[in-house]
Amino acid sequence: MGHVHPLLPVMQTLQAKGHAVALATSRLYQERIEREGLPFYPLGPHYSEERLEEFFPPIRYLRVHYLRVSYDFLRIFMASIPMRIPELQQIARVFQPSVVVAGPLTFAAQLFCERQALPWAVLSPMTHFMSPSLHAPPAGFPRVKTIPAALRVPYLLGLKGALSAATALMAPWRFTLNRYRRQLSLPSHADPLSPHVVAPYLLIHTCSREYDYNRPDLPPQVHYVGPSVWDRPIDWQTPSWLAEVPQGRPLVYVSLGTVFNTRLSIFRKIIRALGQLDVFGLVVTGPGCPPDLFSAAPSNVRIESYIPQTVLQAEPKTRPALIISHGGVNTVLTALSDGIPLLCIPLGADQPDNAQRCVDASAGLRLDRRLLTTARLKRAIRTLLSQPAFTRRAEQMQHTLRRHNGPEEAADLILRLAETRTAVHRTSLD
Repeated sequence: MGHVHPLLPVMQTLQAKGHAVALATSRLYQERIEREGLPFYPLGPHYSEERLEEFFPPIRYLRVHYLRVSYDFLRIFMASIPMRIPELQQIARVFQPSVVVAGPLTFAAQLFCERQALPWAVLSPMTHFMSPSLHAPPAGFPRVKTIPAALRVPYLLGLKGALSAATALMAPWRFTLNRYRRQLSLPSHADPLSPHVVAPYLLIHTCSREYDYNRPDLPPQVHYVGPSVWDRPIDWQTPSWLAEVPQGRPLVYVSLGTVFNTRLSIFRKIIRALGQLDVFGLVVTGPGCPPDLFSAAPSNVRIESYIPQTVLQAEPKTRPALIISHGGVNTVLTALSDGIPLLCIPLGADQPDNAQRCVDASAGLRLDRRLLTTARLKRAIRTLLSQPAFTRRAEQMQHTLRRHNGPEEAADLILRLAETRTAVHRTSLD
């Protein structure tokens, strides 16, 4: 759902402008999508990322970040290409799209469009963690400009070595994607994961240029439109107890998203740390992780299965002073859009990259899940709540994100592509 959510406001905007839209993905999401008034086509394989271990049991043993990401790329996102291509052909015959909007990892849709000479856009909540450079180093490496001048040369040498290592580690992904390209009679590329190949017409990032380090090395069809935020079903009702949230203490909102939220030990350490601080903690456990697993919660911590982040941020008395997160891109961008600092505990995927961006912006802190303790959590929470500079820097990032209207700008770019059927390049006004 982390990739579906940013699409929904864009689809609704296009629909409001009088255009026909439809979403194709696993049928396990069908009820949620149709409830929003959007047409739906089932597209296999029919798994749900919230229940990923149920469909792909090996991933529960892949605790090394690189092994887990590689499994996702090779066995989930790329292995589904042969199944999805015929299904996409059938959907296209029925719906007859003028343009396709794909996710950053929906390689089947990208290859299908390339083979059919059908223009496509990629709408990505993620930044270019697949294309690291000196301008945007691999997660965990600060940018060169943040390093003291005396250390810059040795750091630069080390960073170049890390970039070479990252390129080598992604070689199996490139090799496998090129194999599928050849099977579809498409040409191989030296880097089929680059934005030039993944999105030659239009790549839409739902963040700001500043959040992406003001990268000067990206092709002209890359556009930044700001966040496209959707986090509540149309029939969601605000619970009455929210009006009774205790005042006078900072509210700390905790979420580990919808995929990595079954790490019970992480939740328990956070709950224990919050219970020892003068704060009100609201812990949201998400799907597949019922709140009653944490029955012995401290009196100042409330545990719920789901409370939309935007609902809290919309009201002054429930506005969080701090958000503790796994570093999921939607959680991070929704927080920064309201100038709220973050404490990130990356658990996988692109989360280390998102966490590092918060640290580099001085809008948050990052803790290693392998070294996580109650003491470290308490120290980080106290630091973020006691030093106003973190909030000020989060508010600076807020200004860069809020100057955009993500759904409106994304919809306009998609319509330009549908009309021109050629690459949509940035102008001096973008």
